Amino acid sequence: MKAANSFKTRFYVLRVDPKDARDVVQAMCPECKSTTSCKDLGISGKAKCTECKGEPECKLIYMLQLLVKDSASQLNKNFYRVLLYSYGEGKGDTFFGADHKPCNLYKNKEELKYIERQLNTMQRFNVWMEAILERTNKFFIIKDTQIKSEL
Repeated sequence: MKAANSFKTRFYVLRVDPKDARDVVQAMCPECKSTTSCKDLGISGKAKCTECKGEPECKLIYMLQLLVKDSASQLNKNFYRVLLYSYGEGKGDTFFGADHKPCNLYKNKEELKYIERQLNTMQRFNVWMEAILERTNKFFIIKDTQIKSEL
């Protein structure tokens, strides 16, 4: 957390995108960084990249956007976009807990219920979250943060 572009902040969530919780997990190619939905994949979520010629194995990542407000923007029209893209180590791969790694939510109904419950709780009135954010280009990306209590 000593990096100049990393900081800890407290905010509340107005909206989560995508609306369909099954699309929170995407298959990402590690080489070209293209993403695809897990809709047509098996329960393991294994897929080959369709855009790369080498056809590397895709990995499952969390990919969602939070529209948030903090205490400074609470009384005005401003809001911030906070991204949860777990494309690398420490970039949100354990955000929903160490026991809840990204998986195909189209096939795993139990994990889908857990993720839906967490997302709905985040959007409730008077629920504040603390997270470590990293500013990358013009985006705020969640890193090294995990939901610790069962919501």
